[in-house]
Amino acid sequence: MRYTKYLAHIVKVNGLPNFTLEQYQKAMNIMVLECRIEGVIKSKKEINDTYKLDMLVYRESKKLAELTGNIPEKDFWYTLFKG
Repeated sequence: MRYTKYLAHIVKVNGLPNFTLEQYQKAMNIMVLECRIEGVIKSKKEINDTYKLDMLVYRESKKLAELTGNIPEKDFWYTLFKG
């Protein structure tokens, strides 16, 4: 949840950024994907057959990487805010 936590920090320190609709949608997609990935990882601890969960984490992580370009959180949010 590194992108979500970093954005939460930005909002806490500077207030809510002035997002365009496209920026807002991208930010929400990232937060949803990170939450889904974290939920699946926590679920894996309680389930014996984790292959399907591993595949789900892989697919969601791939989507997240496509959205963020796998760049550091600070650089990603700076780039997104700059438009």
